[in-house]
Amino acid sequence: MCQVIRPPDTGTLPTRDVAAAIIVHDGKVLGARRYMGNEFDGFYEFPGGKTELGESYEDTVRRELLEELEAAVRVVRHYQTTDYDYPKFHLHMETYLCTLVSDPADIRLSVHDEYRWFAPEELRSVEWLPAAHEMLDRLQAEGTGL
Repeated sequence: MCQVIRPPDTGTLPTRDVAAAIIVHDGKVLGARRYMGNEFDGFYEFPGGKTELGESYEDTVRRELLEELEAAVRVVRHYQTTDYDYPKFHLHMETYLCTLVSDPADIRLSVHDEYRWFAPEELRSVEWLPAAHEMLDRLQAEGTGL
């Protein structure tokens, strides 16, 4: 289990350490759209959020999914590490393939205004945050692997 250790400030873009979940259910992947008025509003993303100091990425995924979707998940395996420079910050994202422990019908949104289940070939039918594009390509090419 990896714990977050903040690197020293190098004077470049500030880093946001996040963990995200690719939630797979019945062969489809959950995407959530950020609500209007939120940073990056209107874009789809894989839900998750910022890590807390000393918290493992896996624990971050579990905590954030409970907070954002009221959904309990089982972390299956690490999927991908993504580093991406947005204009105001550097994103370091650890992404995990997950399955739902709770019922999909019980999902409740707090920082998103919509969620959808996408077959891998449908992923590009909506606009995603730029940092997700490499994962979208991989999911389309390889499927979910579950």
